[in-house]
Formats: sequence, structure tokens, C-alpha cells
Amino acid sequence: MKLTERKSFRYGSAAVGLTVAVVALVIAFNVIVSAVFSAVGQHFDMTAGNLFQLSDTTNTLLSERDDGSNRVTIYFMATRDELDQTASAANFYSDYSLWGMKYVLELADELEKNHDYINVEFLDLNSQSSQIKKIVGKEYYDSHTFGTTSVLIDNYTPERDSHGNIVVNDSTGEPEYYHNFRLYTRNSFYGFNNSSYVTSFKGEYRFVSAILSITAKVAPTAYFITGHGEPVGEYVMGEETEDYGEAANLWNILRDSGYKIRKIDLQYENFDHSGNAVAIVFGPTTDYISSENSESAGEIGKLKAFLETPGNSLMTFLRSDAQKRAQTPALERFLQEVGGIDYLDAKLKDDGTAGITTDGYSLVGTLAADGDDLLSPRMNVVDAEEKMIFRNVRPIRVSDSAKATALFTVPASSFADTDTAEAVETTDALLTFSSVSEGSFVLASGTTLLASASYTERAEYANREVLMAALGVMSGDSTAYAIDDKVIPNEGLNLTTSQATTWTIVLSVCLPAVIAVIGLVVNIRRRYS
Repeated sequence: MKLTERKSFRYGSAAVGLTVAVVALVIAFNVIVSAVFSAVGQHFDMTAGNLFQLSDTTNTLLSERDDGSNRVTIYFMATRDELDQTASAANFYSDYSLWGMKYVLELADELEKNHDYINVEFLDLNSQSSQIKKIVGKEYYDSHTFGTTSVLIDNYTPERDSHGNIVVNDSTGEPEYYHNFRLYTRNSFYGFNNSSYVTSFKGEYRFVSAILSITAKVAPTAYFITGHGEPVGEYVMGEETEDYGEAANLWNILRDSGYKIRKIDLQYENFDHSGNAVAIVFGPTTDYISSENSESAGEIGKLKAFLETPGNSLMTFLRSDAQKRAQTPALERFLQEVGGIDYLDAKLKDDGTAGITTDGYSLVGTLAADGDDLLSPRMNVVDAEEKMIFRNVRPIRVSDSAKATALFTVPASSFADTDTAEAVETTDALLTFSSVSEGSFVLASGTTLLASASYTERAEYANREVLMAALGVMSGDSTAYAIDDKVIPNEGLNLTTSQATTWTIVLSVCLPAVIAVIGLVVNIRRRYS
């Protein structure tokens, strides 16, 4: 009997033909559906963490900025096809030259689809450099790097006065427009762990904070006070440099929150008392001048007058170093007077049961009973999965509960270092928030590392969320609003080179050999059974 006449061959051929037909139909259906949805600009978010799905909060905040004066454009420095191709099979854990831009683009598309004043465009770095210069200016363009993974977010908006009113040209009677923009690199849209692996997607936070900040009618001001050994870098705060010392990441958070940033030396300069500003005391090593002199009322007097202006607030980040924490008595007396808080003469260490570092000086703060209520609804509940980290921290005691509230308190597993005589209690605070007057507040911390990138740029920590929630209350506007990062699950295997080599040998040599031996044994037994 011929092979083609055998029943097994006919049944086998039919099965193979049916399988091929089904696979062909599935592929054709997929191609047709993809083409249709692509043509109408629709897509489904099939990512594990809904990476480019916008939250209701985001859409609400952005809808409030659609007042007819804002024209936001998100510029990508490559074509849509190039960006789609570079990340259609993105491997977040090995191929660093390709991953990521597809998700950034798809989130931008989602913003464009939901909000009429937001548009997505593509620029060629070679042929359209003049257009980029027109947006950012020649000086900015020459001092910054633009690449195919750069994202430029621009608002072409009318100029406004200090009250938020649109300024018109005296001769034409028309508004004067200018470009208010933010420039980001691809890495700005992702969170990394200590091994440089991508752990989260922060695209929604990055886009929303940028759009809210460049569309704000009145930008608040952040003053970094200098002249007391503060580690805030040697350069003027601005977009032209990234050298801001320890304060670098706090500067980034303030910029994301829409603040204009400058440094000020109160021995020689004065605050602008127009309101809607925050002064920042960041790690001083010498004290503030409290007595009057021939030129002014002293630095403490200027700080007091600043806080008496409605809408002005203060943030203090003091050091816990034993040799430095006793060098600012005048400043600390001022904080006790206006904020109702006492900085204790201590540095905290964990006993090893709840610490997150081997040296014990990084603590997980305990959320105080009223802490979340005070900053809600600008922050989500900080739970066990989202910790607030305090490293090298000096505790604070609330001396006037009518003014101050503890946001985070000392964990039970911590104790004071050996060079202090002050007893520390679990009711003492790691972070406090004081209401000075209507619209004026004091946020106080006993560490300069509260805004460290190690904690603000990791999805599992709540440091950025809490800081931005506080800034949102201080600014009295919806600009400063923290949005959670979206965790990217690691579905791959983290192997060392030796482990990878071992598994390669097992899978490519040993396993096929075992299968071959089993097949040979079965064949021999059938033949001679």
C-alpha cells in the first residue's frame, strides 16, 4: 500500500492542514485588527502594569489646564516608526540600546488623545535643529545634549504678570508668546535599582509634573539659603548645570513641581515678599545671624518677615552630625518659636530588627496617626509596601501641638547614638509639618538625605510622594502632585556569567543527550520485546 493511501497519512495530513489554516486565520485576524486600530489611533494597554494607562487624577489635573491659552507639544527626536521598532520587543534587563521609548511614546499618544491642547510631534535632529533652537534658545541648545531618546515638552503660552494675568503688547494689544519647556532623557522616565536594572515606569509622573509646571499661571519660587556652609553646589540654581551638591535631587523635585529656583545669601540679599514662595534651609554648618546690624534686621529677622507673608513657607533639613548639630542654636530657637518644634541633640540608629542598611543608620519612619490626614488628598496612603526612609536622621520633638504635627515618628527599633544625653521616645518625630499662619507652613526634617535619589527615585519608597504632597499644600496649587511609579515586573532570570554557562551546557548538551538516550532505550526495547 502506498504511503499516500494509508489512513494514518490522510488523517495526519488533514490535521496538519487544519492547524495551518487556523494559524493563518489567527495571523490574518491579528494583522487586520492591528491595522484598523492603528488607522483610527486606538490601542489596548496589554502591559503587565498598565504602563500607559492614565489615572483619573491625571486626566482631572490636566483638564483643568485646558483654558484656551496653553498649547503643549511633546517632541520626540526620532520618527514614530523608529521609536516603535526600537522598543517593540524591549528587553528592560539587557538591551540598554533599545528599550523603553515605545512606552514613552504610547503614553504621550494617550495624553494627546485625551486632551485637545496636548500634541505629539517628531523632529529630525539633523534637518530640524533650527526649530529646536527656536524653542529652547541657542544658548540652551549649545549647552545641552539632544539625542534620539530625548523628549522635549513645550508650552507656547502668553506671558503673564506676577498675578497670573496675561500681558499684552502696548502697541499691538496682543499677548506676547514665549516657550516654556522641559527637556528629559529616556532614563528620566524609568526607575532603577542599585544594579541598574529597570524596576519601574515613571512616565505618567514625568509627563504630568512637566505639563502642570509649564502651564502654571504663576510659578512659585524656591530660595536655597546660602552663606552657612550649605552643600548646595557652587553654581547659581538653574537649568544650565547639574552641579547642586547634596541638594541636586531636591532641586529636581522642586523643578518638577513648577518652582523657579534661586540661591540667596540673607546677609546681603532680601526675599521678594510677593508670596507663593518657599525658603529652604539645607544642612547649614554655621548659625544664622539673629541680632540687628547696620544694614538689616539680621537673617533670622528676614526669615521671620518672610514667613509672616501669606503664602510663604519654610523647609528645613538639618544635619545629625555630632560636631555640626550644636552649631545652629539661633536657627533652632527660631524654629521652636515659629514652628513649635525642638530638634533633639541625637542621631538615630536601628537595633538591626527593622533597618534597611547594614550600618543601621537608615530608618523606616512610622506613619503618625495624623500624618496622612494632614497631606491628603495629595498623597496616597503610605503602607508597608511604600516606605518613608530617613538616613542619618536627627529626631524632632513637637513642643507646641497647636502649631506642629508629626508626619512620621521614631520607629520602636531605633535608639539614640552614644554621644547624646537626651532620651528619645517613639512619639518623637522624624518629619514634622507646622502651620505658621494662613497659607504659611514649616516642613522640618533632621536629615539632608530625605530627598536623596536613592529613596525618591525608587518605586518602593514614598519620599518623593510625601515631599511633593507637602509642596502641593505649601504652594496652594495643583502643580505639585506625586503620581506613583508603575512597577515593571522582572520576568527574566538574573544569572551570573558562570550560572549562565552552566545552564547553557545543561540545556544545549546534557538535556538533548538524555532525550537521545531515552529514545534509544525505548527503540531497542520495542525492537526486541
